[in-house]
Amino acid sequence: MSASPSTGLRRCPQGTQLSTGAFSFPEVSLNRAERTPEAVAVSGTHRGSPGGEKSSPGIPPTNLAQGIYETILKDPETGEKSIDHDLGNYYLDCLAKVEKSVPKSCLPFASEKCGQWAKVGWCEKGHRFAVQIFCRKPYCPICHDIVHQQTIHRIYPKAQQVLYGAWWVIPPPPDTQVLFHNRCGRRRFISKVIKALKSLGYRRGIVFVHLFGDDPTKFFFHVNVVVDGGWLEPEVLADLQRKLRRLIYPRSIIRKWGDKLDIFYEYKKNEAMAYQALDYFSRPTFTQLEGNEWLADSIKGEHLIRTWGRWDEEPKWHLDETDKKVKSLVSVEKGKCPIDGTPIHWAKPVIPSALIDFESGVELAPGYHILPKVRPPPGGPVSPPNLTELPDGDPRKLSNLVKRHGERAADILSQLDDDESHS
Repeated sequence: MSASPSTGLRRCPQGTQLSTGAFSFPEVSLNRAERTPEAVAVSGTHRGSPGGEKSSPGIPPTNLAQGIYETILKDPETGEKSIDHDLGNYYLDCLAKVEKSVPKSCLPFASEKCGQWAKVGWCEKGHRFAVQIFCRKPYCPICHDIVHQQTIHRIYPKAQQVLYGAWWVIPPPPDTQVLFHNRCGRRRFISKVIKALKSLGYRRGIVFVHLFGDDPTKFFFHVNVVVDGGWLEPEVLADLQRKLRRLIYPRSIIRKWGDKLDIFYEYKKNEAMAYQALDYFSRPTFTQLEGNEWLADSIKGEHLIRTWGRWDEEPKWHLDETDKKVKSLVSVEKGKCPIDGTPIHWAKPVIPSALIDFESGVELAPGYHILPKVRPPPGGPVSPPNLTELPDGDPRKLSNLVKRHGERAADILSQLDDDESHS
């Protein structure tokens, strides 16, 4: 048996054990590895010639061809090998290859393409509209505020059916926030909140999920719910809060925290306060991506606004009649023309947003545009007026080609006449 100079392992015949000091390995065969042909060796391996230069096993500094290697070491002025190059910059072929299947979550977020496409729609009366398509990521600097306004206009018709609105704010304790870093934990907690409110008699509600509080760098998951309600007596409110704690949290958390678990309740007195609360609770709280990349993957495709119950009643409150802009945006979000109320039919193929500027559209709001109507084609055949038929033989009826040939023939005849007259 012989020992390998690089690993210290002793070569054994096939069918025997291999031992290195205090460790022993089962029966292995090294014959297949020893017969590895030189042609399939790793690119760039440098094996010294016997009796010549020293052997350098392992990864060499470069795999460049010998001619290129000799050239980069020479001084461009004298031609001598006097330049000390850092050959560590020249990687091997097998190490320089980059994996093509890089997960998209590992790539940096780029918002340059957000809003570059738009969809076009038209109503039955010919009014045309265009809505830009955004990435809708809460931390996108381009569509952050635009998507927030679109969310308000989408939820506004349902919020109008609640008389001003009562709001429940349910934040889990700080030491349990780690349980809601994944989507499953958040989904279970939201389901418990909805089930608990249903058991208390709330037949419908809107749930707004917040992932951060006032500090955009500190994860703080909590749930905001708008329901039908108003002012409550202190004893009644305390009893409802106690029931909600027992229905939402497990016994271990109730035993530790008891009535110290925060559950807030408030109600709005007028339309302005209700709309302000809707604006506040529908805002995106995940606004800083740096340091929270793990959360960006977790919320991908998650609905942070949910509803339950039936929403088929008439609105119970309205904004001022002067606020026509909000009403127009709500109509477009509902798929109705803000001018005549007819349904809007959206085209399936999207168009580049740059084409909207060429049509000289009017911007209804950021991301919403009213396009001019398409001019209809003229109806019926068009008959040119004041035209008379030319008589036969009129030279004006001849084509341009015939006219050119006639002029050429006339020139030839005139030249012949001149020659005859001179002769």
